[in-house]
Parts: sequence; structure tokens; C-alpha cells
Amino acid sequence: MVEGIKSGKADRDRLDLQNPQQILGLRNEDTMPIEALVTARFKTHQQNLQAYQQEFTTALRQEFPLSMASCDIAYGKPSSN
Repeated sequence: MVEGIKSGKADRDRLDLQNPQQILGLRNEDTMPIEALVTARFKTHQQNLQAYQQEFTTALRQEFPLSMASCDIAYGKPSSN
């Protein structure tokens, strides 16, 4: 979950990267923009995943098993009609 990035796992990941950071002689000012970019991409990915899960659940509730046409719509493929 997105909250997980703020929890202990994020702290452990940051600690795991500190040794290479020190070996490479990188300052926190050098790595903070990279960390912010990675965090933002992770959050976007998590939000997209959550939206997909919600849409998939809705589709399954409306039609089970899913038809090939519904699967094509889910993957953004044009219909073959």
C-alpha cells in the first residue's frame, strides 16, 4: 500500500542505500531529488493498481466469467466488430 512507503520498510530501504551513497560520496542533497522521483512514481503506480483492481472487481460483479470483449476493453484494445 502507499502507506507502506512511509512505514518501517521505507526506513529500511533508505538505510540499505546509505552505504552505497557513502561509498560513492553522494550527499543527501544529491540523492533527495532521486528519492522524491522514485517515491512519486511508486505512489502513482500504487494508485493505478488500486484503480485497476476496483475496475476489475466491478467488471467481475457485472459479468462472470468475463467475455473476450470485456477483456479487450480492460486492456484498451479496439473491438473487432
